[in-house]
Parts: sequence; C-alpha cells; structure tokens
Amino acid sequence: MPAAAEASAQSLSRAARAHVAGRLAEAEAALRDVLGADGNDVAALRLLAIVQRDGGHTDRAAATVARLIALNPGSDVDLRLRGEMLEKSGRIQDALAAFERAHQLAPDLPDALLNVGILLARLDRFVAAIQTLTSVYRRAKLAAGPGNTAIARSAALARKACLARMRRHFESEVEQEATSRPHLRYAGDLARSGEFGEAVEVLTAAKAKFHADSRIPCDLLRFKLLGCDWRNYDRAVADAWSATEIEARDGRKPSLDTLAALCLPLSPKQQLLLGRAIAADAEKRAAGPRPMRTRPMEGADSRITLGYLSARFKDDASAHLMVGLFGRHDRRRFRVICYSLGPDDGSIYRRRVMTESDRFVDLHGVTDAAAAARIRADAVDILVDIDGFNPDARPVVAAMRPAPVQVRFLDYPATTGAAFFDYYLTDRVATPPGSEGDWTEQLVFLPDTYQANDCDQPIRPCPGGRAGQMLAEDVFVFASFCSMRKFEPVVFDAWMEILRRTDNSVLWVLPFTADAARNLRREAAARGVPEGRLVFARYMKKPEHLGRVALADLSLDTLYWGGHTTSSDALWAGVPLITTPGNTFASRVAASLLHAVGLPELVAPTLADYVDLAVSLAADRERLAELRQRLARNRLTMPLFDTARFVRSLERAYSNIWAIHRQGASPRGFALDPEPLTAGTA
Repeated sequence: MPAAAEASAQSLSRAARAHVAGRLAEAEAALRDVLGADGNDVAALRLLAIVQRDGGHTDRAAATVARLIALNPGSDVDLRLRGEMLEKSGRIQDALAAFERAHQLAPDLPDALLNVGILLARLDRFVAAIQTLTSVYRRAKLAAGPGNTAIARSAALARKACLARMRRHFESEVEQEATSRPHLRYAGDLARSGEFGEAVEVLTAAKAKFHADSRIPCDLLRFKLLGCDWRNYDRAVADAWSATEIEARDGRKPSLDTLAALCLPLSPKQQLLLGRAIAADAEKRAAGPRPMRTRPMEGADSRITLGYLSARFKDDASAHLMVGLFGRHDRRRFRVICYSLGPDDGSIYRRRVMTESDRFVDLHGVTDAAAAARIRADAVDILVDIDGFNPDARPVVAAMRPAPVQVRFLDYPATTGAAFFDYYLTDRVATPPGSEGDWTEQLVFLPDTYQANDCDQPIRPCPGGRAGQMLAEDVFVFASFCSMRKFEPVVFDAWMEILRRTDNSVLWVLPFTADAARNLRREAAARGVPEGRLVFARYMKKPEHLGRVALADLSLDTLYWGGHTTSSDALWAGVPLITTPGNTFASRVAASLLHAVGLPELVAPTLADYVDLAVSLAADRERLAELRQRLARNRLTMPLFDTARFVRSLERAYSNIWAIHRQGASPRGFALDPEPLTAGTA
C-alpha cells in the first residue's frame, strides 16, 4: 500500500475509534486529514457526516451528505443518511422522499422502508404508514439475522402506536360529529390497514346506531368477506342486498363493493340490477357536451385503431393474463394504444405493455373529461375497456363515449348494464346459449376461451421444495390460491368434507391477513377438521409462485366467483384443477379454461360431484398422474395457452365489430368458428 494511502487508512481508523469513544472533535480532525489527501473519499465523508450529526451540527452534516450524494447518487446508504439529517431538522416531507428513494435503490433491504413507515405516521398518513410497517415486519421476519429481528420489533411497535393514534383520532371525530361518517371512515382505514376484525366491530356497533344508513351493511359485508368472518353470514348478505335494492330504487349509486358482490350467491338478474344502477350514476356524471370525433380520411391509415383502457397495467392478476397480447397484434391491420389509468409501479408487466404497444398514454391523475378528450383526439376506433366496474375503474371515461365502438374485455366478469358499452367478449362455456338476456352488452363468442394468457410467463423452481413450504412429502396437497374474499361457507363446507374423507391431506391457501387465517382455523375446527390441516402460504413473486403452485397435487376452485388468473396459474404450472360451474360468468371461468386445455372431465356438474371427484382423485394416484401427463402435453398444444392463436381470434372479433359499425348497423352479437389446432404456441 502506498504511504499516503496507508496514512489515510490509519487516520480513518483513528477517527472511527474516537467517534465510538465520543471524542468527536478528535474524530473530525482525523477525518480532515484523510479528506486533505483525497477530498472525495466516500468512507471519510460518510463518517464525517455522522460525526457532525452526533455533534449537533445538523447544517454541516447535511452539506457533507449532499457532497456524498453528488459523488455517489446511487447509494441507498447515503440517502438514508440524508433522510436522517432532514428528519432531525424537521423537514419531514423531504426526509420521507429521501428514504423512499433509498428504498427504491435497495428494495430488498427493510431499513429505509421502516423509516418511510415511521415518517408517514408522523404526517398522520395512518393507513399508508400501517401498510408500510406491516410490509417491513413481514420482510424482516422472513429474513435471518439479529438486525432484521430488531427491525421487525421496531416495525411492530410503530404499527401498534400508529393504530392507537388512529383510534384516538376517530374518538375525537365522533365527539365532534354525530353522524355515521366517522365510523365509516375509521372502519375503512382499519380495513385498508388489514384490521378487518376491528373494522367489523366498528361497523356492527354503528349499524345499531345508524340503522338507516345503507352504506354500513354494505361495507360491513365487504370487511367480513375480506376477513373470512362468516358469523351471521346469511343476515349480512341479506342486509347488504336489501340496502342495494333501496339505493337502486332511489336512483343512488350502490354502496355495495362490486368485488364483494361477485363473491355472493347473486343471480344474473341481480347482477344486472347492480350494474344498471352503477351505470346510471356514471352517465349522470358524464353529462355534458361531447364533441364528435372525426374519422381520418380513407387511405391515410386504413388500420383499425384499438385503445386499451385500464388501471391494471401493473403487477396485477389481469396484467399477468393480457401482457402477451399487445405485441402480437398484426400491425398491418391494427394500431395499438394503451391508456393507463393507474400509477406506475415500476414492474416488468408495465414496462412490457409500454414497449409492446404502439403508444402508451399515462392518464393517471387526469380528469375523466380530459382522459375522454385524449382518446377522442387519438381517433380510437374501438375502445377496449378492461376494468368494467372494478373499484379502481373509471367508467365515466367510457360513459363520455370517446370512441364510436366500445368493447368490454377480460376483467369484471358480469354485465355492466351500461348503454355505453356495446360488446362483451366471451365464450360459449362462460356464457352458455340462453344467457344473452342477462347482459346489456352484445355478446361476441370467441372460439376457444374468452381469457387471454401469456405463453411466455416463466416458472421458477420453488426453493426448498415442499419442505421449504412446510408441506410433508407424503401428504396429499389440495390447494386454492384464490383471494380469500372468494371463500364462503358453502365451498368451505365442501373443502372440509374433502379433507375429512381424504386421510393425510391438507388444504393449502394464501392468507390475506392474520384475521382471515384465525377465522379460517376456527371455521375448520367447527367442521371437525384440526387447524393443522390448513397450511398458509406467504407472498411470493409470480415466477416463484408458479413454481410453488406446482408442488400441489390438486387445485380446488371456489364457487360463486371462481378462480380466473388463479385457475390459469394452476394449469400453466401443471396442476389439475376441478370446478363446478354456477349460473354466472364469474362462476364458470374455470370450466371455460378446462375445456380450452382439453380436460372437460374435471368440470363437475354439482357441488356433491365436485367433492366426490376430489376425493376419488386423491385416492387414485395413477389416474391423477395420467391427468398431470395429459395436462403437460395439452398446455403446449391446446388453445388455452396459445397466445398467438388467441390474438388472431381477438382480431377477427375486432374486424367483425368494426365492419358492423362501418355498415351503419346497430351492435349485434356473433360467434367465431375455431381455427384448426396446431402443434405449439407462439
């Protein structure tokens, strides 16, 4: 080592010892020696900033950190240091930004995220703080080492303190406002924080006090579903639906969450009533002049312009399905514009949509009127709405009629009852003949299945195999990785009967919250099934999750709102799936997928047949192995995962729809004939 470098190393070591001993002046002098030889020594600058901070010289420390970041802008360590300086000087918002940037640079480390959660709480952004601190706790608990144990403990304490502050804030509001609003706000905040049990308690008390408020039973049911709290289930469903009928009759937008509604045993006619009430509200909000769009001159560009509209261009179940279709459109016949209504999550899914569309337009934060104006200005021929009436959808944009033809596709598996949607893309299994009267949209029957799938999605082996997932090698694993809101007493009865009739078996599920896991264990015990036969998986990124799914023996579908992406995941991972279709689209999706992958015998006619089929497959390993072998072959040769084939069908549908419009005819439904099967996907 050169003499100068050795001297600097000795001075840096001396400074570190002096700092630990509390001799800050001596430490700073030694660091000045180092920086005199090399003013850009990052280690010396970092320690100098810490020494200055500990000595109370906040401004000087901040200036030193600024030098550090200028030298090393990609350092999460220095950004965390900057956040600490800013916090000490009372600049909480700036400190938050520094910690958020540090977390972006090192997303796998929980340190910066812990500070983000704490500062969000200081800014009274309670829900965001609790969500962040919950994430920190889970990450730190999964990681090894005493440092992560301390972080997990700090996150748990900060989360508890934040919940207590939120409670005090609610109590103060109640003293000042004698209406149901504080109760609804507080319950909503608790639910968004994952505290479904407490949210249910708050609204149960509020329901007795404000019995005329139709919002309360609707939110109460939603939170009970999210937390798998099925006590007084039938009464909760009846009260929520009664409130919905009253609101619809009075011309008010229904308070019933549309995703909660899909989980209920509603008839198609009830779904139509709900959709019409929501559509009427959207049309009222869209009222006003709507400039007519002018079609470009013939010959200028004869391609059909497709505008895909969604808040789901992110790491989301719907994006997982549709991400492969945009780049496969025939650019000689179609121009593809994707309009994003949601925030940029930085995911590979969003990046792929951005790069594989001809134009990607970010409309997040833009008003409905401005969004509709942009779509109209882009001369979109067919607006393809992905979101329908999902909670994060913006139906007012479509209600303003920015395109001459408006089509619904993929997400929100029910009619909208809206006059501003002309078509819905479906198939003859999901919507069998005779169901057209349950839809206000004209039905276009795609030849194989309505559902897009991405044949390029990777599957990564699950680290540790079954042992790494707390599953014994010899146990029979039934799995349902659907969102737990889709679980309800009827299907859970069936699952518990399957477990009782199948020795050495478990049910493997994804818990949404600790409340949900606790309630499911209680429900299992009430049905004579030991709680140890429920196995709860943890969150994993999609490729690893698919590898984990492959560890299951048999996938079990839910009842009223079956698995959609979840069902495709199971089949793509090579796991047979059983289902029993109901009388709504949402309940028939898995049946559609099984037909499209060549396994229709796994569609049980009744729930009793579904139970018997699950039990018989668990008892007949040879038959199950044969099914897995067929699935392994079929996933590469049958239509379900043939993305190129699906896009060709989609384009035939769009061409027919546009031809009907160009003829001046009213929208009308039609069915497409299937292509011959080919060997392989593209």
